[in-house]
Amino acid sequence: MGGNGVWHQNPVSWPAPPHSQWAVPPSACAGRSSDTAAWRKRGRKATRRPSPTAMAAQQEKIINRPQSTKRISNDASEALWDSLLYWLSGELSEDNASSLVVFLPLHRSTLQFIKLKCPDNLTEQIYEVLCFWRRNLPRSADKLQLLARYLCKSGRSDLAEDLRFMWENKVFLRKTRGQQSNI
Repeated sequence: MGGNGVWHQNPVSWPAPPHSQWAVPPSACAGRSSDTAAWRKRGRKATRRPSPTAMAAQQEKIINRPQSTKRISNDASEALWDSLLYWLSGELSEDNASSLVVFLPLHRSTLQFIKLKCPDNLTEQIYEVLCFWRRNLPRSADKLQLLARYLCKSGRSDLAEDLRFMWENKVFLRKTRGQQSNI
């Protein structure tokens, strides 16, 4: 290395930069934790850590969150979409769903979030993936044509035909646990 000889060849022995004004020597921290001294050095007020009993009380708080963040709509087409997506999620196996998800324009983080949201129920996971996909499309997009194309690409053209038939005939399926029946 050329230059003025200030920097050494061994990167571990480089001197501290001259602008390290926040560095606190160990002798200045006698009797205090280094975190508190650093906060005071920066001009901020140090905060006390909560006691173990207070931390336990915080951990015991029960937060009631809704089961689903799905919007409720009175629109007939929204209800039909919900019904069809739920039916489709029940028809797809894990292999079919994974090949379908490859074609859906979704972020990997969205898929990970859905797996964490309902880890034990594959049907609910597939339903949530399809709902996320549908909500992220513009209103003007032909969702039925896109979904049918993705189903054909993933090897389930039979489901694409059934989906088109159900959409054209406005077949609503009732959501029940483990069973689906026509209304």
